[in-house]
Amino acid sequence: MQAELRHAPEAKWRRLILYFLAQGGPTRYGELRRAIRDVSDKMLIQQLKELEADGLVKRTDYKEVPPRVNRRS
Repeated sequence: MQAELRHAPEAKWRRLILYFLAQGGPTRYGELRRAIRDVSDKMLIQQLKELEADGLVKRTDYKEVPPRVNRRS
C-alpha cells in the first residue's frame, strides 16, 4: 500500500485528504473540497471511496435531510 501511495499520480490527493482529516479539519465533503482547491469533484469522490475501502477513512452517514455525512481518519 505504501508503494501505491508514493507512485500513483493520485497519491498527492490521498495525502492531502488524510492530512486535513488527521488535523481534525474538514470532515464534510464541501469542507474538504474547499480546503483542497485544485482537486476535481470526480477525483475527490474517487479518492474518498478508495480510502474508505482501504479502511483509512471512516464515513458516518447521519441519515438526515438535507444529507449530512462526516469523515475522519
